[in-house]
Amino acid sequence: MRVISGKFRGRKLANCEELKTLRPTTDKNREALFNILQSAKFLKDLDLSLSECNFLDLCCGTGSVGLEALSRGAKKVCFVENNYKHLEILRKNIELLKVENQTKILAENVKNLNVSNENFDVIFLDPPYEENYQKIVENLLEKKYLNPKTLLVVEFEAKKFQKFEIFFKENFTTIDERKYGISFFGFYLINKNHRIKILSH
Repeated sequence: MRVISGKFRGRKLANCEELKTLRPTTDKNREALFNILQSAKFLKDLDLSLSECNFLDLCCGTGSVGLEALSRGAKKVCFVENNYKHLEILRKNIELLKVENQTKILAENVKNLNVSNENFDVIFLDPPYEENYQKIVENLLEKKYLNPKTLLVVEFEAKKFQKFEIFFKENFTTIDERKYGISFFGFYLINKNHRIKILSH
């Protein structure tokens, strides 16, 4: 794992190959994701810039996405992860890049997240593919982490996106969608008239 671009370009991150519980966003997908977050036309329409933004990295694993955001100009990143082995790697990576003063770590379950008095410009969500994405996002909606100017970026397993598609279509405006191999990225803004609909389990 390495930082793709920005001020930490090429810097290697801590080895995590032995952790079978990790499914980090690949270098190729991270590069594609951040190319969108830095150059897509919709950013100008939304008056959103990755530079100086407040970034929330949910189910962050090793923190590679949030650290990439910092490398490319984000002002601050909040990392959320509840697996202690993943947290060990995350802390090592933050120390390697010496970005302690730009980061916050929350060892919490993302389904019960409680970050007080924080406003985020970009929220990135990449839980294990078997997780219930809807339940996680419902918590974000209920606790008002999402406002009309917050860009929510979600990484799905492409073949399972259909399970949650109706929920996202009813509660969000789809800004962009991209498929890369088995991964699918959705870029969303909350609908002003959103309503939470519970899936039948």
